[in-house]
Amino acid sequence: MANQRINPLGTLFKALRLRARRLSSPLELRVLKSILTALRWRFFSLYFLIWFICLSDSSPTPPEIAALKRALRREVIDRVLALAPSDRAEQERCMPALFRRLPGYAEAATVLLYVGALPEEIDTRPILVLALNSGKRVACPRVNRRERRLVLHEIHDPSTDLKPGSLGIPEPDRSLAEISPPEIDWALVPGVAFDAACDRLGRGAGYYDRLLPLLKQTAPRWALAFDAQWVDLLPKEPHDQTLDGVASPMRIERSR
Repeated sequence: MANQRINPLGTLFKALRLRARRLSSPLELRVLKSILTALRWRFFSLYFLIWFICLSDSSPTPPEIAALKRALRREVIDRVLALAPSDRAEQERCMPALFRRLPGYAEAATVLLYVGALPEEIDTRPILVLALNSGKRVACPRVNRRERRLVLHEIHDPSTDLKPGSLGIPEPDRSLAEISPPEIDWALVPGVAFDAACDRLGRGAGYYDRLLPLLKQTAPRWALAFDAQWVDLLPKEPHDQTLDGVASPMRIERSR
């Protein structure tokens, strides 16, 4: 069967209809109706919609949060892919210097990095090389689909140690030495979208939300992002992990 393309606005409208059934105030219903109308013409109203759902008196249901996350994920990915090549290249040129200055990185001996390989992701290979050349012990994740977790392996040379893995994304060869999560002193975490509270929207599989609690509490967790990956407010569930900070070329936010 052919994969059916998800329509993020359609999914969003379905979540809103579910909430509308539980609204009792005529004013709330009028506000919701006006939002739905505006959304058909102005997609950026999504951020007000998230505020309306997430901060209203009644808690959003899991289906509503899932629908919002899918819509946001699609919008932010489209926004990154729409960047002018020159703008994207300029932002990526800033990343190694920005990465080097992130709090806690200079003092860390063992760092967790990831390989950016998807079209909307930052190219992290220059960062991997920078960390290795500066004498860091570098761990990269390998997806264990059966156990639904990330296994960390030490790499020494990205050109030889990384092989196509899950979804074709380069990951460490399983023969490389493993590094346990508590050994990590500092972590760079991928994400699709981020907000000022340093909350993170991932890809929905939950791998990093399960990994990050296994790191020692003193290990800073940071993300690098394009400027287009900031959003006003992210819907959040209890398992979603907040980062210590997020940095893009034009903006840096810290949660503590």
